[in-house]
Amino acid sequence: MDLPFLLALVFGGIFASLIWLGFRLVPARVPVRENQRTRRRSKIGFRAQLYWEGCSTGSLTARGVDFHENGALVLAKRPAAPGTLLFAQFDTFNLAGFAYVRHCRKKRFRYAIGLEFRGALLREHMSGWGVQHTPGKWNNGVIG
Repeated sequence: MDLPFLLALVFGGIFASLIWLGFRLVPARVPVRENQRTRRRSKIGFRAQLYWEGCSTGSLTARGVDFHENGALVLAKRPAAPGTLLFAQFDTFNLAGFAYVRHCRKKRFRYAIGLEFRGALLREHMSGWGVQHTPGKWNNGVIG
């Protein structure tokens, strides 16, 4: 017997025994979780106003789907580009703050916009406050 034939016979026996014992040479696929979030979002309806530079009407009214201390999912009639920094005012909770658009997907007749809060949200005081449009860079000098 020559050496290559002997090596093939030995390694073939090793692979056959591994297969017989149930070992796999290729790692098994790990199932991917559909939801990779570490914290649970609360499914709750709410109203929100979104303001950002480049919004054609100055603001966008949205209906909330879920809310979390680090983000929210809202449905709106118009899209917002991922990566956009916007100001979100959550009327139902009397909260407001800055958020980044993480994703924006067409969902039937609306757009599902995922928001990630930039920092802590501010609570509206009892005296009330709101966002006011002023002429400037944000809305091309048009008060709306």
